[in-house]
Formats: sequence, structure tokens, C-alpha cells
Amino acid sequence: MRRFSEALMQLSAPSGVLAFWFGMAAAAHAYPARYDWRYQTISLLLYPDRNPHGYFWAWAGLVLCGLCGIAWSTELRRRFDGATARSSLKGLRLLRAGFVCMCLAVVPARLLPVPKGHEILAIAAFLAICLGVIQALFLSLDRIAVHRPRTIRTRLSASIAAGVPLVPLVLAAITQAYLTLAKPHVPWVSPAWRTLGIPIYLSFAVWEWISCGLFSVCVLLLWRLLSRSGRQLVTGRAMHYLVIAALLCLPTMRVHAACHAGNPDSHPTSRYVLKAGIAFDKKTKLTWQRCSVGQTWQDDRGCLGEVQGLTLLQAKRLEQDGWRLPTIEELKTLVSPNCSRPSINDTVFPGMDVQNLYYWSSTSPREAELDYLNFEAGTVSADGDEEPYSVRLVRSSP
Repeated sequence: MRRFSEALMQLSAPSGVLAFWFGMAAAAHAYPARYDWRYQTISLLLYPDRNPHGYFWAWAGLVLCGLCGIAWSTELRRRFDGATARSSLKGLRLLRAGFVCMCLAVVPARLLPVPKGHEILAIAAFLAICLGVIQALFLSLDRIAVHRPRTIRTRLSASIAAGVPLVPLVLAAITQAYLTLAKPHVPWVSPAWRTLGIPIYLSFAVWEWISCGLFSVCVLLLWRLLSRSGRQLVTGRAMHYLVIAALLCLPTMRVHAACHAGNPDSHPTSRYVLKAGIAFDKKTKLTWQRCSVGQTWQDDRGCLGEVQGLTLLQAKRLEQDGWRLPTIEELKTLVSPNCSRPSINDTVFPGMDVQNLYYWSSTSPREAELDYLNFEAGTVSADGDEEPYSVRLVRSSP
């Protein structure tokens, strides 16, 4: 039992940190459009409608991280005695409460008794873990000098070291206050910021990810400091093996294969009249550009180049010589239900980027919003017209 207790304390904290980052990396890998951590927040990885094939990875990472954190903080509370332990446990109680809220944050909304339960749990988890890590880290660093005279200098050093994780949080608050007061017209952070030329240091997403990174480092540091009295059952080499095993799993994260010509297809190639980079749909009488905007057609090679993300205004500027943005109903005629990633005949429309499968339409369900089609699974959603999504132009005449 004692050996199990030591193993639990040695494995739980690093395993929780590893589970969190592995889950987020997997969710970002499966994100239907190219995920850019500089301009997209963590919450986007958790929404089933925005990340239909990757949200489960993010949920699993949060739950495993929370369970490991609960096990670690509970075992530490049971194990340590004395004045030092009682002081450190103040922070550990907050940590445990934060990890519990982290696990509950993925519970379906219909099971939560209060409105906006997910938001409340997420904020509670973040605050509790932040305060718990800072307090426990300060007390642990302060106790390192137990055999040396305790001076204002040593306590100040411990305070500064423990307060480092707060720096990105303070900077995030300052930048958001600046945007609210000085640039109220700037939309919420999104990949459109790249096009608008807004500096990256103003992005809330950047500071959010940096905060997660710093707190992960602090949890590992705290784990090492509080585990000193226990026998090290997990060596550095063993931890390397855990990381390598996780990295080897990364290639398996792609849940759906791309649609190949050999798959059963309700949109056979024979439905189209192909002429170089143009495809005429004999059923709908629409003529499509075979390449997405940003790519160029080359005979015998298909669509070359990178798919370009455009805001609605940028896409509208390309409408000329009869070429225009398709309506959402026209765009849906390209969806091949038997295929996924992309859900389209990729012989007729080659070179699609599986990380940029959101395509603009000209259909506006509400003011300042347009429908777009997600060719990951052929679903329709709406978003602000400043999002940089992919574009495929169409015209009504051959």
C-alpha cells in the first residue's frame, strides 16, 4: 500500500500535465480549420459545433488532468504532517477544488442546475488552480531556506518566483482594457486579426496559452518540491518514455480519412464536365472553379499553392467576370455525404487543405453574419464576416 501511495504521488502530477497538453494538441490537430493558438482561444477546441472531431480529445485531456490533480493533492494532504504540511495544504485544498471544477466543466449543460454552468465552473477552476499553485509554491519555496535565516530578502525572492505565473494574466487584463477603451471597434480575437494587422501582443489567446504553459511548469516544480521527502519511483528516463509514448500516438489522432476517388460517392466525377481548372455541374448547371482561392491550376498536377483565408470583404473583391461567392444552397450541392475530410469529390476539386475546410457563402442569416459550410462533415454554421475562411467561386453560366 505504501508503494502504491508513493507511485500515486510520483505519477499523478506529471501525468495530469501531460494529459492536458496531449489532449489540447490532439484537439488542435483535429480542428477543421487551421488552428492558430495566437488568435484562437482554448474554448474553441472544446465546442462540439466548432470542433466536431476534436472536442472529445480536449474534454478527455481536461478530465484526465483533473482526476490526476485530485489524486495528487489528496495524497499529499494525507501524507504530510507538521507545521510545514499544514501551511502548504492551504494551497493544496484550493488546487483540489480547482481540479474538481475542471472535471465538472465538461458535464453536459442539461445536467448542470444553474444557467451558464460551464462558464462558472471554468472560471472557478481557473481561479482556484491559480491561487492554489501560487500559494503552495510560495510556501514551498519559502521552506527551502529552513536551515538558513529567514530574512525579508528570502521571502521576497519566494514571492517573486511564485508570482511569475501572474504576469501573463496581468498583461492580458491590461491589453483587454486597452482594446476596450482605445479600440472599441476591434472585434474579439480571431484569425481575422492577421488580416487586420493587429499586433499579436494584444491577443487574449496568446496570454491564455502562455498562462497555461507557465502554470504547467509551476505545477511540475511544486510536484518536485513537495515530493522530496518521498522515494523517487519515477526517474527522469521513465518520464522520457512517457513523453515519447505520447508523441508516438500523435499520428493516430486523425479520426477521419480524406475522401478519395475510390470511395463510394454520390457525386461521381461523371456528373461534371471538366476543362482544366473549371468544373461544370450538369445537374445544377453551375460552373465552379476547381481550385480554392489562393491556389492555381496546372494540368497533370491539379491545384498548387496554399488555400488562402479571406474575410468577406476580401472575398467580395474577387467577384468579377461572372464569378461570385456561392449561396449556401449552391455550396451544399458540392457536399458528398459518403466522404469526410473533405466531404467532397476530391478528384473534381483536388488540393483541399484539411486544416482549412470552412468555406464562405453569400447567404446572410443575420446582420453582420454569413453562413459558411464546413467541408469536414458537410455541416452549415454562421459566423462574423471578418473571419478568414476559404473561398471557392462559382458562376451561373458555363
